[in-house]
Parts: sequence; C-alpha cells; structure tokens
Amino acid sequence: MEEDFKQPLLEQEQEKSVFEGILTQTYQSANKGTRFLNNLLDMIFYFICMVLLGVLLGVASLLFGFDISWIDQENSLVTRLLGIVFFFLYYLFFESIFATTPAKWITQTIVITENGEKPDFRTIVIRSLCRIVPFEAFTFFGEPDGGFHDAKSHTRVVTKRSYKEVRKYM
Repeated sequence: MEEDFKQPLLEQEQEKSVFEGILTQTYQSANKGTRFLNNLLDMIFYFICMVLLGVLLGVASLLFGFDISWIDQENSLVTRLLGIVFFFLYYLFFESIFATTPAKWITQTIVITENGEKPDFRTIVIRSLCRIVPFEAFTFFGEPDGGFHDAKSHTRVVTKRSYKEVRKYM
C-alpha cells in the first residue's frame, strides 16, 4: 500500500528532472566571439580597477603618511601576487553577487550552473581560482561550450535573453 503511494511521487520527480534537463538544453550559450570580447573587456575593467586602487592607495599614503613604495617595484613578487589576488577578487566579487561581470553586462550574458541555476559562492570561488591558471583564457577556443574554468566549476555562460525566456516557464 505504501509503495503504491511512493510510486506516483517517484514518477513526478523523474518527470520534473527530465523537464529541467530539457530546459537546461534550451539556454543559448555565448559564442566564442562573445566569450573573447568578455575576456578582453574584463581585462580592461580589471586594469581600470587596479589604476583606481593605485590612486586610492597613493592618496591614502599622502594623507596618512604610510609608505607604499614596496608596491611600486618592477618585477616585484609582492606586486605580482597582489595582482593575482585582485584578479581573483574582481571575478569573485562580480560573479558571486551578480552572476555576471561588467563585460557580461555589456554583452548581455550571465553565468549559470549546468542545471540552469545561479552559481553559489563555492562554485564562483572554484571558477575564479581556475582563471589564475596560466593561459587559461585560451582554453575556451578548444572546448565546444566553454573553457577550463567552466568545466571545473560546472558552469556555463549563456545569453540573458535565453535565460529569462527559460526561467519564465519554471
């Protein structure tokens, strides 16, 4: 008797799973040209953020009298490490809060999980850490639907239009 009650629930869960799988397939992935543009624009925005940070540190140094000359040394390991940390934080900040970056705002794309959901913080940490790998930006040229940071974090970049279209039926 109890098994008869469980069977329709299992069928409903299976139907829901199949339905969600079909919807996930209907998201329109961002093409390689858009992904390249996202990378180029995000590099520009990242460098703008770094310049602004440098200006703020310089002003703060003048106002409060602390020494920041250790940051301004060419080929400094500390400078390189700070650059990597801020590169990680740039993507972590934007993608964990908005599921998009300034470049993705411009190209009208968004990061989603393979299941079509907004990625959680842990997923964005993995995605952002993967970007630090040297030459990682070129991995999406060989992959059919994303690069190394997409594969390892189980995410996709899709058009906002297709995302909104699919979500209105969920």
